[in-house]
Amino acid sequence: MLNHLSIKARLSIAFAAIVALVILAFAIVAMYLNSLASDVRTINDETLQYVLAVDDMNLARSDVQQFLTDVSATHDPAGYKDAEDARARFKSDMDKFRARYQKAGDSASLKSLEDIDAAFNRFYDMGKRMAEAYIAQGMEAGNALMKGANGQPGFDRASADIQKQLDVFTRSRSTKPAPPQRAHWARPIPCWASCWSVAWLLLHWPCCPA
Repeated sequence: MLNHLSIKARLSIAFAAIVALVILAFAIVAMYLNSLASDVRTINDETLQYVLAVDDMNLARSDVQQFLTDVSATHDPAGYKDAEDARARFKSDMDKFRARYQKAGDSASLKSLEDIDAAFNRFYDMGKRMAEAYIAQGMEAGNALMKGANGQPGFDRASADIQKQLDVFTRSRSTKPAPPQRAHWARPIPCWASCWSVAWLLLHWPCCPA
């Protein structure tokens, strides 16, 4: 088809084809990088803040346990206020998740949240009763609530169970299906291969006798 063209003409066509394909390859790379930047922004703006929220919920759980245990040991009621502040942090983080999943219509995640919330409420109420028992009834009554009695888990066990629930919640929310593979045309490497293939064909096409 190109036999009637001179070497100079074919070189010009080869050069133009290479330039065009290089431009196409750069355009595809730019699209890929833009998509990657969008994914990074999603991680920074959405995923990361919720990971930090779970970490704060776990810290709030630990603080509630520590402050109510301190009240039990020292009989200083000032620790109740610290425990209530930690409880408010936990609830605030919980509300962030609740609003997110209500907006997304994610009933499974909402169910997990409600289970964690209910467990935390029982844990907090038990901790207050434990501290009051230590103060008003003595060590034996307080220990029964802290360690558990009559086959019922105690305050420390309730705290550990919530920590496990938060760990499971974090893992289940961070597990996502792998993104679909990009179409073959969206991969930059074949474009470079096409550049050299076109150039080779044009340069080695049989020539007409001079």
